[in-house]
Amino acid sequence: APPERDLEWSEQGVEGAYRFLNRVWKMVFIYKKRSSECGIKHIEGSLGSVEKMIKRRTHKTIKKVTEDIERFNFNTAIAAIMEVLNELSKDVDSNESLYNNDVLKEAVETVVILLAPFAPHFADELWESLGNKGCLLNHKWPEYDPTAIVDDVIAIVVQINGKLRATINFPADVSDDVIKSNVLANHKVKEFTAGKEIKKVV
Repeated sequence: APPERDLEWSEQGVEGAYRFLNRVWKMVFIYKKRSSECGIKHIEGSLGSVEKMIKRRTHKTIKKVTEDIERFNFNTAIAAIMEVLNELSKDVDSNESLYNNDVLKEAVETVVILLAPFAPHFADELWESLGNKGCLLNHKWPEYDPTAIVDDVIAIVVQINGKLRATINFPADVSDDVIKSNVLANHKVKEFTAGKEIKKVV
């Protein structure tokens, strides 16, 4: 909870934290086992769509956790780590083709580093288990790459008279004119605008 808020002790909260740390531990050791069988190599050139998504998610989490810690919002920082763990666990479980590149390695190690301020001994044990030398507390805090957090696709929410009528995906660099023309051509939008004059487009 936020540090300025009164809080009643709850054993359920401890149990939740215990389950979360167990999931981190399991994810790291599954990754360690499978990656040792495949080896790690650096990806040269542009990343594939899956690798780009993982890198974007990793760097967005670095940004979020860093800013939350600076604002003493520890609960939301931990929530962000939990969120990325949910997605990363799926990658570790299902995408064995990712085990031969360093994008997944960066993601797994980042989760461990971001967890260090909250569970230092636990994170240090995982850091060493991943084959890293030296105490994690002496390791440099990660910095997010501004270019990595830019979305390739943006979702445009379409409202007509204040009511949601459609959600349409566009390339992130699309122009306003292209968005407008595509939205007005959308069949769901046409249902609510047919025979009517559009007075204002925001």
